[in-house]
Amino acid sequence: MTQAISSKRTIAKNSIMLYIRMLFAMVVGVYTSRVVLEILGEADFGIYSLIGGLISGLAFLNNTMSGASSRFLTFELGRNDHKKLNATLDSILVIHLMIALLVLVVAETAGLWFISTKLNIPADRMIAAKWVFQAAVVSTLLSIIQVPYTSLIIAREKMSVFAYFEILGICLRLIIVLSLKYIMSDKLIAYALLLVLSSLIVFCCYRFYCLRHFAESRYTRSQEKGITKNLLSFFGLNLFGNFGTIFNDQALNVLVNKFFGLVYNAATGVATTLSNYVMALSSNTMTAYRPPVIKAYAGGDFQKMEELMEEGMKMIVFLFALFAVPVVVEADVLMALWLKEVPPGAALFCRFMVAVLLLTTIRYYYTIGVHATGKVKVLSICNGALLCINPFVIWLLLKQYAFVNIVYLGSIVANAILLVVVIVLLGRLVPELRMRFLVGSLAKILAVVALALVAVYGFSFSMQPGFLRLVASSALSTVLLSAGGYLSLSRVQREKINGFAREKWSRIFKKKK
Repeated sequence: MTQAISSKRTIAKNSIMLYIRMLFAMVVGVYTSRVVLEILGEADFGIYSLIGGLISGLAFLNNTMSGASSRFLTFELGRNDHKKLNATLDSILVIHLMIALLVLVVAETAGLWFISTKLNIPADRMIAAKWVFQAAVVSTLLSIIQVPYTSLIIAREKMSVFAYFEILGICLRLIIVLSLKYIMSDKLIAYALLLVLSSLIVFCCYRFYCLRHFAESRYTRSQEKGITKNLLSFFGLNLFGNFGTIFNDQALNVLVNKFFGLVYNAATGVATTLSNYVMALSSNTMTAYRPPVIKAYAGGDFQKMEELMEEGMKMIVFLFALFAVPVVVEADVLMALWLKEVPPGAALFCRFMVAVLLLTTIRYYYTIGVHATGKVKVLSICNGALLCINPFVIWLLLKQYAFVNIVYLGSIVANAILLVVVIVLLGRLVPELRMRFLVGSLAKILAVVALALVAVYGFSFSMQPGFLRLVASSALSTVLLSAGGYLSLSRVQREKINGFAREKWSRIFKKKK
């Protein structure tokens, strides 16, 4: 019982630290995005969004191994096997160096060719676009090599350290943006190069911390063939699924560019920035819950695993909706307050993206349970196949109708289908979990979100658009979601919250006396 309480306190503490980091990132990011768009202009901002998105797509190998790294390190920690933990991390370090080399080769061959011949970029900005591309390649390589250290910190649930280093990176980016207006040379090129410098500083911090605090982070050539084989097997099975995700995202970005031009890429970039902050706020909780869920599975404690899956899902959807509902209702007001010139379609795109990201967030959380088992073959095939087909279907529809909203509607349908696949698969792989109970809990919190959205949307008609309506809508949304979320909890969960509140109130009252 004491261990369970300790685990929940760790999750709560980690979630708080990650939220502090994310709130800071959101405030700074919203400000810097506006300044960067203003300084670079729509065309250059569109180029940066397009090129940066393409090179991040080349890192799908990194994203695949990031999940594998986190899963295997957490699994060994759950089994308390430190010798195997050391060997696992050695294998992960070697594999990530190989991934970095592969990404470099692909970027400098196929990537350069694609930018030079296939993208709709003005001729006088092609040199700048190639500089942005090279800077993005270097940043991506650094992020790939950084993954083993980041995964180790998360697996050990040292979220405060992770938060501090991420805040450092945010501060560096803020300094870069503030200094951008004083740079007299090509601002787009300077911005890209300075971001590389910030990535290098953060990478060095992660590496130095791990080498100093975790003995297993020192490379000892202790990797075992069996561990490397298991890692590569998981990597290979998960590769196709992650490739489908990246291919879908970047192919849709290219389709927007080809059919509608750079202005719509800028609108997509702005909408992506705002909606990603909404997702990131709930993803912090996902990051905090991931290690305990995998450790519970590794230890054979399926009751605890189910409890964490149910509790974490409610928390993730609630926190997502807490910010998503005001964004969906007041997207136009937010964009107008945020940007001096709002790219056409940005507010509407943001609403669509929030819907896509809600489905994606829920799917990713259930995927943690699948990853804990190590059996990802079926999920990867379904994920990869559907997301690779999706852009071709949308391309055919765009040729007939040339309606930009088709891009986002297609993504909503694809992610809804994949969510059903993940839920069914998790129930089969871990039959000890009561999937009807988990899905029922999800349905309750989604019903709360839907009712709150309808109520806030109806309320918005009673006031004139503006800052005051934004504040009022946000306040109403918070009250409705909090009340509905509380009622959606089980009796035991409500009693825990009531007990915690009484304890805190009692302490405050005693201090006043």
